[in-house]
Amino acid sequence: MATFHLDRNCIYTVDGAPAPDAFERDRPFALCGAKHGGVPVTVIVDPASPQTDGLSVTDFCNGHLLLSLSPPSLPDPYAKPLQCECAGSKRHLVTLRRAENAPLTVETDGEYHALTCPLAAKEATASCARVGGGDLIRVTAVGEKTFCAVLFFCGDYAPLLALTADKIEFCDKEIVATDFVGGMLDSTIVRRFSFRNGAFCETSREFSHRSRHRYPDGLIGRLYLEKLFYRDPERSALISPLCRADVDGTIGAFERVFDDDFCGCRRGVFCLADGLNGYCRARRVSFAVKDGLIEDVCVLP
Repeated sequence: MATFHLDRNCIYTVDGAPAPDAFERDRPFALCGAKHGGVPVTVIVDPASPQTDGLSVTDFCNGHLLLSLSPPSLPDPYAKPLQCECAGSKRHLVTLRRAENAPLTVETDGEYHALTCPLAAKEATASCARVGGGDLIRVTAVGEKTFCAVLFFCGDYAPLLALTADKIEFCDKEIVATDFVGGMLDSTIVRRFSFRNGAFCETSREFSHRSRHRYPDGLIGRLYLEKLFYRDPERSALISPLCRADVDGTIGAFERVFDDDFCGCRRGVFCLADGLNGYCRARRVSFAVKDGLIEDVCVLP
């Protein structure tokens, strides 16, 4: 018998009935999820093998599994697509639907390029500059966040950058992206991108923190994981000189942190998931902390 939990990113039903936050099943069941006003998505979940297309599963390896569906949002049928244009050697027309993960197209006579805009845009702008015998095209879409795409046109379209942030600014020859990530330190991250060797690359990453109070030892591991996820170089200040473990190497790559494995993780233990798509197993990481500094870290069996 497995216990299933639902990631409340939409409204769920199980076998046609409103879904509780947690339920047990030992036989296949129909899981249906929909966003408000969106198209419902239904999958059949087999407790013996819960992997199926369109369903994200995080297995905590203790009989508890977290399920998540990502049904699409419907665009407003009465809303016209956003359109804007710019001109260089050619006139470039940009078209964008007003829905999350909608196609964004850039086209000119005889050439066409499509990419996905991850946010539901309320406005879009485009600009063009002549660079090296071609057109450097910048498309910006603004919704709850800001999405920026940069392409180079010289007979056809070549994508150079696709970037989403809370705020994006264009300063001289740089693109500056600001994210207000919050978290335990109420952090702000400023990333700078420059065009080098035919591509945009991140040239710097600056952190600022509004909260700098002392945390109890039981939360130092959580704080370190937050800093590691956003690649904050200041995280090294949380490691004791006595620590002989390769902290980052032991932790490894992860995309999500869980403070609970639904069985009550003990103090100083956190669950990490390697990905958010498809099927992944959570692993437990334990921190040994004394006087605010990490003395050891290990992955629990």
